[in-house]
Amino acid sequence: AVVSTQSGHYGRGVTKTIIILSLLFFICNTALLSVIILHLLKVVDIITDSTALQMSFSTIPLINAAFSPVILICRSSGMKEHVRAKLVSTKGQILALIGRLRLNRRTRNLPPTTATLPPTTATLPSTTATLPSTTATLPS
Repeated sequence: AVVSTQSGHYGRGVTKTIIILSLLFFICNTALLSVIILHLLKVVDIITDSTALQMSFSTIPLINAAFSPVILICRSSGMKEHVRAKLVSTKGQILALIGRLRLNRRTRNLPPTTATLPPTTATLPSTTATLPSTTATLPS
């Protein structure tokens, strides 16, 4: 069967991706297996604490799980474009949300609109009234 150059190039890319993923899986599982063997045989007291052993049981598989999708995204141009488009739309949504939060915070923190009038001192003219004195005589 004759294979076109484009599908041959695609096939080589897939082969490289599978090899990289297989190497990652092999390295992570070899490290995990060596930690288990060293702990069980007590050949070397690298791991004396059970916490360190538990950390290796959780960390090494997580490294494999974290890097596998990264490798797939980096190796596939279609995946790169899809992830890039999602990140751009997500970034736009996040920026719009931040803008709305800032606007809400500004309107909530506005000081109350109370009118403060300047103090007024009014001086009234002093008026003194003098009443006429009246003397009345009563009949006796």
